[in-house]
Amino acid sequence: MVVCIIPARGGSKRIKNKNIREFAGKPLLYWTIKAAQDSGIFRRIIVSTESEEIAEIAKKYIDIPFLREDCFDDYSTNLEMAIHVLEQCNKYLNESYETTAILQPTSPLRTAIDISNIYKYYRKSGLNSAIGCFKPLFVNPWWLAELDDNNRPKKLFEDNMKRSQDYPELVCPSGAIIFVNTNFLLENKDIHKNITYFPLEWKNAIDIDTEEEFEIAEILAKYKKDNLL
Repeated sequence: MVVCIIPARGGSKRIKNKNIREFAGKPLLYWTIKAAQDSGIFRRIIVSTESEEIAEIAKKYIDIPFLREDCFDDYSTNLEMAIHVLEQCNKYLNESYETTAILQPTSPLRTAIDISNIYKYYRKSGLNSAIGCFKPLFVNPWWLAELDDNNRPKKLFEDNMKRSQDYPELVCPSGAIIFVNTNFLLENKDIHKNITYFPLEWKNAIDIDTEEEFEIAEILAKYKKDNLL
């Protein structure tokens, strides 16, 4: 059996009530739930939240939104919350799952087809986990630099003076879709050993974390709805 866990915090700092803010006419959270449902993969879909308000909205679309205990805060990771949900499922529902998917609700443009494709790729790979990835669109990542306290660049790569086409292609991992062997996750508290990446369209992998990203995602959603993308 395969379980889908959607970690949805209530205390968003940069965008107030981000996970339930209206996006394309529905709460942002809805689009991840719908993509998971439409994929037809999951035995159970669970929203993990400490927020009663988010839980009430989630109940409109799924049967079980788990309320997390107070052991989690803004610094808790999605993996920690997923492990907690799996332990709750075993304890209260007497259910265990071969595979766990983690879908962040801040990637509303990821599709059911994306989920299905990564799941099939994960099953075929025989590895412990699979995660979506995308090509950075607006900047050559080989040219990125960290600034010191005086705004002087500290090179991240020793040789960053080549033409962009002379560098190997880099990709960025995306939390939009993660599949992991449940036993491996529970035993190792990690997903990165024996992992494979699966390419996503950068538009589908977008992660909303700021007001600017929210606006960009809304524009992309409108273009997709009008069949312009």
